[in-house]
Amino acid sequence: MVSKGLIILGILLAPWVSLAHPLGNFSISHYTSLQIERDAIALRYVLDLAQIPTFQEIQATGIVPEDGHSSLPEYLARQTAVLQAGLWLEVDGRRLSLQGVASEILFPAGAGGLPTLKLGLLYRAPLALLPTATGHQLSYWDSNFPGRAGWQEIIAVAGPGVTVVQSSVPAADRSRALTDYPTDLLNSPPQVREAQVVFTLAPPLQAVAPVDTPAPAMLTATGRAHRVAPSPN
Repeated sequence: MVSKGLIILGILLAPWVSLAHPLGNFSISHYTSLQIERDAIALRYVLDLAQIPTFQEIQATGIVPEDGHSSLPEYLARQTAVLQAGLWLEVDGRRLSLQGVASEILFPAGAGGLPTLKLGLLYRAPLALLPTATGHQLSYWDSNFPGRAGWQEIIAVAGPGVTVVQSSVPAADRSRALTDYPTDLLNSPPQVREAQVVFTLAPPLQAVAPVDTPAPAMLTATGRAHRVAPSPN
């Protein structure tokens, strides 16, 4: 079972210095982590906007790139819905409905004192009861910001009671969720926008009541990130 209190983005943002973005000042990088659970898919989605698209976003939306600014909660809520529309997730040919669980934003310093923008979103897609005696096909693709240069990476991992039989994407990432770009790949970064995964489920064990604990911050840096999460039920 996927619990809102236990599912986190887990993005650790290392300290940034005021240098040009490693993927170029016009880049928008994408990262998706698909965690397959028995009753849901947890989709962690990260965008890393370099200086120019960050400037354009600030101009278009009116947000103020400051920790805790009053313009950020509405922006995060709007982006959660807007970006969700560009993410397609289906299992066994049926599109799943993504539900926003949490969101967070950071503005690491870029070249010339200009901010960059890092956005972390967590979605949850409930699964109908699936049979355990057969394989299930998961398909995912990301159609946000088509044609933009940047690092584009997807991973897929299995939760307890789930086995990944076949996958077009790895279980381990190479960029630490867009926090540490490998220098040997900067000239030819991954361009993965789709994933196909076959998984199976083990027979269910005796149900254990989940423990609901508060989720820690999804994005951390030398400054504070603005985080928005739904109120507990």
